[in-house]
Amino acid sequence: MSFDSLGKGTARLTVRVAGQRALRRAIRTSVHSRPDRRIFEGTDAFINYCINGNHKLYSYHLRLYCIKPGSYREGVLFR
Repeated sequence: MSFDSLGKGTARLTVRVAGQRALRRAIRTSVHSRPDRRIFEGTDAFINYCINGNHKLYSYHLRLYCIKPGSYREGVLFR
């Protein structure tokens, strides 16, 4: 199996029955991740996400912010 720098990988699969190739496929996997994000006051996103969404507020250098959680997703594709 080989992986590239974008979190994608490819594996080649061959099934043999009595010395004959019965099936040959490539399996492609991918991983997508997005880190948590701080949304600071003074932006539209702060009002729309933090205040309207009633999320917990924090303070950093006298500025309020909330944290929008990141995401993580894996996928598999058979070809």
